Amino acid sequence: MKNNTIIVIGGGLAGLAAGCYALLNGYDCTVVEQHHEAGGLAATWTRGDYIIDGGLLHLTGTQPGLAAYDLYRQLGILPRLRLIEPPVLLRVFDESLDRSLDVGRNLDRLAFELKTLSPSDEELINDIAFGSKHIGLIDVQTAEMPFELMGARQKLRRSWSMRSTLRFFTGFYAQPVADILGKLEDQFVRNVLLGLTFPQAPLWHLMLNLSLFSRGQMALLPEGSISLVRLLEERYLSLGGILQTGTRVAGVKTLPLAGGEYEARGVELESGEALEADYLIGALDTHVMTHDLLGGDFLDQPTLARFRDWQLHQPLVMVSLGINRLFSELPPHNLLLLRRPFFVGDKTVDRLHLRLFNYCPSFAPAGKTVVQAWFESDWAYWSTLAQTDRSAYEAEKERMAREVIRRLEYHFPGVVRKVEMTDVATPYTTWRATGNFQGSYRGWLPTPRVAVATVPRTLPGLQHFVTAGHWTVPGGGAPATLLSGRHAVQLVCRRDGRPFTSGAS
Repeated sequence: MKNNTIIVIGGGLAGLAAGCYALLNGYDCTVVEQHHEAGGLAATWTRGDYIIDGGLLHLTGTQPGLAAYDLYRQLGILPRLRLIEPPVLLRVFDESLDRSLDVGRNLDRLAFELKTLSPSDEELINDIAFGSKHIGLIDVQTAEMPFELMGARQKLRRSWSMRSTLRFFTGFYAQPVADILGKLEDQFVRNVLLGLTFPQAPLWHLMLNLSLFSRGQMALLPEGSISLVRLLEERYLSLGGILQTGTRVAGVKTLPLAGGEYEARGVELESGEALEADYLIGALDTHVMTHDLLGGDFLDQPTLARFRDWQLHQPLVMVSLGINRLFSELPPHNLLLLRRPFFVGDKTVDRLHLRLFNYCPSFAPAGKTVVQAWFESDWAYWSTLAQTDRSAYEAEKERMAREVIRRLEYHFPGVVRKVEMTDVATPYTTWRATGNFQGSYRGWLPTPRVAVATVPRTLPGLQHFVTAGHWTVPGGGAPATLLSGRHAVQLVCRRDGRPFTSGAS
């Protein structure tokens, strides 16, 4: 069969999904991944007797009603993946006020509690609660096909399916969360709602998160992100795919065509080996792909403008602790508003997200728990430190662990003596493991402008090359990232004149 080989660069969620759909559509496929195992940002690693999950906090679209659910079934993830529906999305605790609040499934109760705390903010709280209840279940960026393949009929059908909720994507609901919540008089109420999304995101993003959780469309993975990755990898291999881990791509092989264009023909590996293919799917960091693997030859002004003008998800410092204690009294996700902030470079850390793996019994020995704290930090600070003064870099990592343990001691006296394991991952760690631009863990930040933008899946002047991954879907998230792999194969099939199949029965 002509044009029947595909190489996917990158073995994260998008790359494995692309591999599955390539095989389902009759292509031979090889996925090459620089790390020693697949998964990308959905990473899991071990430290002694403890397992650390640096990937997904929640998986969305886990019940019928969303296209993501059908996507999971096509990829062999559901119904095999074990899931837990938590009763609490987030617990916020303000140390200065000694006040806490749980964000649960009942939106009426949440609105009542917020208005009780701040009666003067009743009107704005009611507006947010109304939007959260009526925005419904929206498949944001989960179109059945990439926009490049949509004709007028498909675009009209998609708009019609969202006709009852389009009002939430304009005007008041499209303004940045920080701007809207800045109008709240009560600071604690403001911080509760800010903890549910990104300050720069549109208000509808906050409402959508509340809507998904209240309708049972957010679940925890009791066996961690690795359980999803393993099912996806198993599906890919069972279809006959080849997975080459520990394989770093040094460059993309191109062939000149008439008219000044080029055609992708394969990859060159750092080992010196060359792999040929009829099509390439780049499911990796966009900056590495365009600047390093392609040498900047296929950059256009829109791509350069995205790197210049669009914001990235700020990278994280992630401190994981193995503690000889159970934390059954706490929900899995907590936000601590610190009474005494600490400083990292020029940044003030005044809040800690606290993830307790008390729902993952296999992550720690019996009677013990993995506790993970994370906060946003600065890429330049950590990368400069790591590359110019390694001893200072390691000392700063140790200080981060001490700062986190000190805050835990405030809430759980005596816990400092029960810490058995520490692991600190910095933005530089993320970059080193995944190649993600400036250590960003999720690509483009979904600002009001970017959240509704589309990113082309092809590169100008380069044929037989398609992109996938969270850089192609602003805001990221597992469903959109997985779907980008399917979209990439749909584009290949259209170029090849083949009907696309999802493999659904």
